[in-house]
Amino acid sequence: MGWLVALLFAAAAVWMLRRYRDERARERARASMRVNQDSRPPEAANEPTVEVVPLFRTNPWLPWLGGLVVAVLLGVFTDLSAVIVVPFGALTVVLLWILQTYLRARRFAMVEQQLADVIDLIVSSLHVGGGLAETLRTGARETAEPLRGELADLVERVRLGQDPAHALHELTERIPTESYQLFAFTLTSHWGSGGNLTRPLSVVGRSIRDRIGLSARIRTQAREAQVSVIGVLVITYLLGAAFWVGNPDRVSAFLATELGALAVGSAVLLQTTGLLWMTRLASLKP
Repeated sequence: MGWLVALLFAAAAVWMLRRYRDERARERARASMRVNQDSRPPEAANEPTVEVVPLFRTNPWLPWLGGLVVAVLLGVFTDLSAVIVVPFGALTVVLLWILQTYLRARRFAMVEQQLADVIDLIVSSLHVGGGLAETLRTGARETAEPLRGELADLVERVRLGQDPAHALHELTERIPTESYQLFAFTLTSHWGSGGNLTRPLSVVGRSIRDRIGLSARIRTQAREAQVSVIGVLVITYLLGAAFWVGNPDRVSAFLATELGALAVGSAVLLQTTGLLWMTRLASLKP
């Protein structure tokens, strides 16, 4: 039974990964067509096209690998039926995906806070008469990684003659957040038409800080609900483990029945669905 469960779960994982890869490829192709036809200015049409690597990448196959490992271990080293093993594998996939999403959101929140600080520094430098290229170079020196490397690379590209609009577009592809898109749009407009940049950047900085504050409040409220649900899950499994240790024969006999396996498997699937639903609700953007 264990090898059959592992084979079914592996087939499902491979199918989902192929579907995810094909969908991402279609999205990249559509985005590339829109960028090449609409977004890039005429003077950037001759810029060499290179693949832009995102700053924070996630591996979609890691949660599936973890779920597969859990399903295989349960199928091989226990007498649990596939009705129980498969839901536990699915629950592992969801938990690892939630953890991966949480870590990625934290990294993006960090670079957005760095951008707000850099904008304040740029605005202060512009107030005293500094040039944009010099203020960007100063911001790159004063901030920390990972934004330091991104700004230094942007300044160096512009200094070597690359079109600023194209360099800023690649920055938004590497850090695909609304704050960086707004920042890039403001600088692109200034490089294209000139004018006073102090006031627009001040407005952009305040908007980014407002978004950061609102996002923090949303994450705090969502985190409370998530911690409560995870606490209930932990208590449930601790109670199940206590029953198993206290009376293993009865628990094993219950899980060996069709009704018992169906009840446990259904409960785990409902927990998985609840976690997915809660994560979707908590991922609402301000």
